[in-house]
Amino acid sequence: MSLSKLDLKIPGSSSRSTFAGAMAKALRDGYGQHTSAIKTVARLTGSHERAVKNWFAAKNGPRGDHLVLLLKESDHVLAAVLALSGRKEVLGALQVTAGRELLRDMLRQLDELTSCRAQIPPA
Repeated sequence: MSLSKLDLKIPGSSSRSTFAGAMAKALRDGYGQHTSAIKTVARLTGSHERAVKNWFAAKNGPRGDHLVLLLKESDHVLAAVLALSGRKEVLGALQVTAGRELLRDMLRQLDELTSCRAQIPPA
């Protein structure tokens, strides 16, 4: 399979590893593969549905302004871009931060449950 001019080869990657392919995987992982996912991403980026279908099919990837909008909304796209750029340590730091936030939320919920139980008189 030959690559089109629209495919961006990432330095140090194999010829099958392309920007378009990485974006397609990230979009499918983050939004699913249904028509509604394409419509959602098109609305989010202000792109034509045909262009977004091409992103999902790895025919080409989003251009810069669309990519920035996707980075704001999708952790999957952010992770793919960080991995492609060789910045996996940043991805690790983001995952630790997300884990801490999740743990804080869980502890808050446990505290709420505990305070509710303390208010219920024993049977």
